[in-house]
This record gives sequence, structure tokens and C-alpha cells, in this order.
Amino acid sequence: MSAIFNFQSLLTVILLLICTCAYIRSLAPSILDRNKTGLLGIIWKCARIGEWKSPYVAVCCIVTAFSILFIQQPGKMPDFNSDQISIYKGIYQQKIMERMVYPFISEH
Repeated sequence: MSAIFNFQSLLTVILLLICTCAYIRSLAPSILDRNKTGLLGIIWKCARIGEWKSPYVAVCCIVTAFSILFIQQPGKMPDFNSDQISIYKGIYQQKIMERMVYPFISEH
């Protein structure tokens, strides 16, 4: 599932973005300080949040790590019956044929 549709994953991605931007700014501050608008401006803002609120960011990292390691349930594969498997297998084989065989047939 995409991180956009899962709230905990979205928060984890944002937290990792803040930590990464703060680390990049600590290595090369001149790169981010030049670009305060546009896409690099977002990275600059995330770095500033990581610097100014570093105790809170650290606590959020610890809580998120604890949640991912000990609380979050591992993803389960959906249960398929034999009819659904044969339907998906047929669709998959048809897609392969469309990509591999049909271009050669249409050229002649």
C-alpha cells in the first residue's frame, strides 16, 4: 500500500524527510541556504524544522520506531480461492501475450 493512503506510513515518510534534510544541511549548509523557494525550499524548510525542533523530532523517531517494531501488525496476504487465482492467471497471461506477440503480428 502506498504511504499516501496509510496515515502511519505517511507520518513515517515525513519524519524521515525531516531527519534526512536536517542531516544534509549539517553536511552542506550552503546548498540549502541558497535555495529557499521551490522544491529545494521545501527541503530547506524541513531542515529548519529538524534543527529547531530536534528534541521533539528525536522523540517522534523513537515512538515511531517502537510502533513499527512492536505494535504494528505485519501485512497479511489476501486469501484467494481457486477461481480467483485462475482468473488472475488468465489476465496475466493475456497481458504478456499483448506485449510480446501482438506487436509482431500487427507489423505484418
